[in-house]
Amino acid sequence: YERPDRWCADSPDVAVGESGKGWVSQVGGMWVYHRPTDGSLPPQGWKIHVSATASGFEKVCEVAAGVCRDRRVQYK
Repeated sequence: YERPDRWCADSPDVAVGESGKGWVSQVGGMWVYHRPTDGSLPPQGWKIHVSATASGFEKVCEVAAGVCRDRRVQYK
C-alpha cells in the first residue's frame, strides 16, 4: 500500500467527485466523504475495501461509487 498523498499532492481531487443532488461531499485529510443528505450511519455495519492498480483506479472508483450511490450508502 502506498498513500495517495505520496504521489499526488491533490489526492482528494483524483477521487470520485461530487455525488450529486441529495448528497453531501466533504474533504477530510486524504479522503473525500460522500453521504446522502437524509441518511445516517447505523450503530454497526460493514466496511468494504476496494483496491486497484494505478492504471485502473479511476474505473474501479467510478463503479464502486455508482453502486454506493444507487443504494444510498455512505462511502469515501
